[in-house]
Amino acid sequence: MDATPSHTVEELATLTGTSIDTIRYYQRIGLLNPPARNGRRASYSESQRVVLENIRALASKGFSLTQIGDLLDARADPLVVALAAHEESDLSRAELASRTGLDLSTLDLVVEAGLIRPDEHTEGERFDPSAVTMLRAARDLIEAGIPLQDLYELALAHTANIESVVDDAVNLFRSRIVSEHDRTESAEMTRALVPVVTRLVAEHFSRTLIERALVALGSPAESASLEVQVSWSDQP
Repeated sequence: MDATPSHTVEELATLTGTSIDTIRYYQRIGLLNPPARNGRRASYSESQRVVLENIRALASKGFSLTQIGDLLDARADPLVVALAAHEESDLSRAELASRTGLDLSTLDLVVEAGLIRPDEHTEGERFDPSAVTMLRAARDLIEAGIPLQDLYELALAHTANIESVVDDAVNLFRSRIVSEHDRTESAEMTRALVPVVTRLVAEHFSRTLIERALVALGSPAESASLEVQVSWSDQP
């Protein structure tokens, strides 16, 4: 890559979607090298542009500036890299509405309930692409006849409880995986175990849903119907 200085700070800000003040702040804290100087003119290289784009990408995934500094260093923590392995948040609320067929007022309720959250570290409101799958599921439930208000209240109850369960899972992971293995081993185990844990939680929820529904419905015929409807969860 050509490292010859080629961008003014204004050009760099435009190219990367970063404010000039933010660029200078990154320089002050050591995340971005200072520009080359030719008299009073400051010039930034292509490599500096790439570094700045990497900073923005990591920030959009929720990393602190300290963690970003570690990741940009040659000694980047492999465990942090493994946990960062997901798609960059780049969808606006309007784009979510277009992809899912939900109107903006419904999206407002979903966001308010905490089922999906915009990234706190992006400029403007941007959502992860995984939100599309969740929103399409919400759309299907509404189209099946579940009132939006009831779905909203259920979502609030889910949000109120899920974070404590996740915190317990993280503490368990930290005590049994991170503390007993080096960082590279922990990173490899993280890549393998996160999808497994996600599937385990989904399986447990679907089976518990069936069991509770059977008690409520008390009908063998309706029981068979429920098994068919959740058979997707048994697929690899």
